Amino acid sequence: MSMYGKLPTWIIPPSVFKELELDSLARYPQEACGVLLGEIKAGTAVINEYVPLHNASGQPERHFALEPKEWVRYCYHPRLLGLYHSHPSAPPQPSRTDLAELPLFAGLLHLYAIGSCCPKATLENLPEPSASAAAFMIQGYNVIRDPQGAAALIEAELAPSIAEKRS
Repeated sequence: MSMYGKLPTWIIPPSVFKELELDSLARYPQEACGVLLGEIKAGTAVINEYVPLHNASGQPERHFALEPKEWVRYCYHPRLLGLYHSHPSAPPQPSRTDLAELPLFAGLLHLYAIGSCCPKATLENLPEPSASAAAFMIQGYNVIRDPQGAAALIEAELAPSIAEKRS
């Protein structure tokens, strides 16, 4: 158990994982982005739907920005669990920009997921690099509030079916 209490185990079924991968690859070299819908029950969170959203950033190869009209449609959706975006040429770890913008929507989210389809050489620095020349992988982060109320990200426990995709 973390100092923030029991954090959920996240399950991303293979069909949703594939949707995330296909959207990320289709938008490459731009960042893909979208919302993750599902439910949390008894310490397990299941993402059962990915809804791609338009990346409205002026620099979509380096950043993502949710299109406001689309985001408003989902930001208070009763099944909203998380936000997803891809890093086309970097590992699936939060960037400085990701962390700086987290307070804008952290109060609405439980999971912040980042996908990467970057070359193997970049992935070799991660704990479980892929064996392929270019691989797609996802890392999830629990969105929590620290004791002072600031938003923070804690690496999420992904279910074995997704962890297997990373190895």
